[in-house]
Amino acid sequence: MKVVLLSPPGLAPFTPPLSIMALSSYLRQEGIEAATIDTSIEFLHFNLFPERLKDKIQAARAVFASLGPEFSYPEQEEITKISNRIERDFAVVQEVWGEEGFNISKDNFETAAAAINNALLFTSLVNLPTIHTLNCLYASESMLRNKSENPFLEYYQKKLIPRIAEFQPDLIGISYSYESQLFPGLSLTAEIRNALQAPIVCGGSFFSIMCDAVYKDGTGPVSTKKEQEEDLLRLLHPFGIYGEGEEPLLALCKCMEKNGQYRHVPRLLYYDKKLEALKVNRHSDTIETGNLPLIDLKDLPVGKKYLTPLVFAPLMSARGCYWNKCAFCVLAESIGSNWRRLPQEKIIQNIKLYKEHYGVDFIVFTDEAMPPATLRFLAERILQEGIEIYFGTMMRFEKGLPHTIELAAKAGCRFLSFGFESGCRRIVSAMRKGYSHETAQHILDQCAENGIAVELHVMFGFPTETMDEARETISFLEKNSDKIAVISANPWVLAVGSHIYDHLEHYGIVPKEGRVIADDPSTYSVTEGIGYKQALEMVNSLYGNPLLGKKILRRMGVHGFSEEYYYLQRHFPEALASPLAMARNPGVGVNHA
Repeated sequence: MKVVLLSPPGLAPFTPPLSIMALSSYLRQEGIEAATIDTSIEFLHFNLFPERLKDKIQAARAVFASLGPEFSYPEQEEITKISNRIERDFAVVQEVWGEEGFNISKDNFETAAAAINNALLFTSLVNLPTIHTLNCLYASESMLRNKSENPFLEYYQKKLIPRIAEFQPDLIGISYSYESQLFPGLSLTAEIRNALQAPIVCGGSFFSIMCDAVYKDGTGPVSTKKEQEEDLLRLLHPFGIYGEGEEPLLALCKCMEKNGQYRHVPRLLYYDKKLEALKVNRHSDTIETGNLPLIDLKDLPVGKKYLTPLVFAPLMSARGCYWNKCAFCVLAESIGSNWRRLPQEKIIQNIKLYKEHYGVDFIVFTDEAMPPATLRFLAERILQEGIEIYFGTMMRFEKGLPHTIELAAKAGCRFLSFGFESGCRRIVSAMRKGYSHETAQHILDQCAENGIAVELHVMFGFPTETMDEARETISFLEKNSDKIAVISANPWVLAVGSHIYDHLEHYGIVPKEGRVIADDPSTYSVTEGIGYKQALEMVNSLYGNPLLGKKILRRMGVHGFSEEYYYLQRHFPEALASPLAMARNPGVGVNHA
């Protein structure tokens, strides 16, 4: 049995995707041959091949000249600015592009990222109205019908499909982690179906969120909501997996080998032709973490094609969220996963595997929230065994954390991300966050003293929040601006499966016309406090704030990058040049391409 696992384009170019890494590692442990392809980074490298990029720039120049000042198109002002310097940007891309990857160092990182982003934005003129840059993809349904709007087709047809065909898979898996991957993934599915016979199974956290919108009770039809059914059906060719994927994917592989009955594969979505209904099989128990393998980076171009002077790789120390009480959150529900800690010795083994076999410099623990006890264990063992590694993770403002921060910094912890959400005590309580601002302040102070960069997630427009309460959040951020490296600010949006979604009346959420639709603020309003429009205005106001503007993470937009970029650009050069860092790892910052 041979399986190829794909992550569609639409991800940031700094780290490989954990989803396909975890699935392929599990399949290999069970004796199934599995290949992994991160099409986001492979497409980027293919697209920036100097001769190909040169031709695209020439074509974009012709489009730019033909449009005229009276023609309006996305990012018009930015593209006009870039048109005057595109040759300089092209020269930079030529310098860093190589046959095996990108020659990125700490000295050229920022210049190279900007030049690549500019080149991608300018050449998007060829695919208007689609815009594709390092961290954003503006695309519509029409991209799937009009080839001229699809920037991925040439890569799919000339590079990716032949590579998949050479592997001769019995099954192809496509993992949708984020909404940005939807249209590239649907386009990829169409190309695979045109060229290959292998069945396709899709999954991933975003796919599971889509399932949440229609999922009923785990038996029989998933939903009678026709629109949501159709959204899911176009992804199923013929299968989908809802929630954690390791055991269902393995069961599907074994079922295919034995020509068995698909109705016995847990968490499997498929269309039942006899019932003319979309169905999902019974839920399976969550996987025992002791059965999970070490995650490897086989097939992924770490140290080569990812745009970073450090070799980043993701890892997890636990599945699910140990807190799992936040009123607005739905992440734990969407993957159907209760909190389970991975065997701690296995985590240490995985760190060693990353470092010794793949040359990883920096591990991003993607836990929903790492407990302080886990952080202390990792710090103690890393120091005890002399492992030269940097790492960061997401945590909560726990009272026991300050006692571990100094130790964690000595072990190589270089960033911590926290769900601060609000500077107002009443709102924090209503969110069911379970922390005090005194604890948060103490932790921020400790991180600053020990050289740990901090990211704070904040939210505006939580139901019943007043404008004065929202301003309390901004005041706290301004007060601590020198201790915060990155701020992720967003307006609150209703999510399916959250505590708020199940208690709309309690939170004063009312439909505007007919019914409330999650993720669509135009369908509901709040009876008390600021609404979505005002919340979005609060977020946008931060960009012009003299103390905070440069720290705001722009997740969308042509100049947006992920957290890794912000840390590399602003914090890591200082942190990695410190005496502690140089003593622990004098080779950091050298390109591994």
